[in-house]
Amino acid sequence: MWDPNLVLDYWRAHPPSTVVAKRARAVSLAMLAIYCRPSDLARFSVAHTVIEGDTLRYRIRGPKERRNAGYLTPVQRLEMLPADSAEAEFACPVRALLSYWDSISDLEKADDPRGVIYSLSRKDGTITPLGAERLSKIMSEVMHAAGVSTVFTGGSARSAGSSHALDHGADFNHVLRRGRWSSRWVFNKFYNRARISMVDARSAAAATCRPNSALVRAADASGAIRQDASSRTSDGE
Repeated sequence: MWDPNLVLDYWRAHPPSTVVAKRARAVSLAMLAIYCRPSDLARFSVAHTVIEGDTLRYRIRGPKERRNAGYLTPVQRLEMLPADSAEAEFACPVRALLSYWDSISDLEKADDPRGVIYSLSRKDGTITPLGAERLSKIMSEVMHAAGVSTVFTGGSARSAGSSHALDHGADFNHVLRRGRWSSRWVFNKFYNRARISMVDARSAAAATCRPNSALVRAADASGAIRQDASSRTSDGE
């Protein structure tokens, strides 16, 4: 599996100056930190994706596991890396999303309940959310520009990000919940490419070291999913 540090090094060396580049940085860092599929990112609920203070709160509407369009995943949170952190400017997914959203704040968005990453081509005067195929292509373009083998597609970010997290001290149960894997078995069989290769109950309980990756610190610090009465309803209202 490829190393997400290649993407971080790429953004360190190539700070984005255009809306397109800011979008690409936001997509790539979010997918690596949240362990989401391109289709998941395309289904972020507009009404339930907000940045409050230093925290991104988000929910996914109708993810692959539950294609019911009215179903919302529980609230999840992603913390912003501190401003004085050495990696804050190039490796923080929350700051990357905020920078991208600021760059399109004056554009009218289509009235769509899903999707927070947009096409810059206007349709009827509005910009529309990108679908899974285009988001996967953006991820692939960043990966290949960063030196990742072209053998890998954008969808591999889910496995690369989660495996990287385990290799750098993330709590296994946080990784499992954030990626919404149904079981330890499913994760180990289909996604886990970490050096520890297989995670069982004992190794998960023993993983107590402090995360030593910028992506992991942003994700693992807020790994617990808050699930209250509103987040368990089908429409989230």
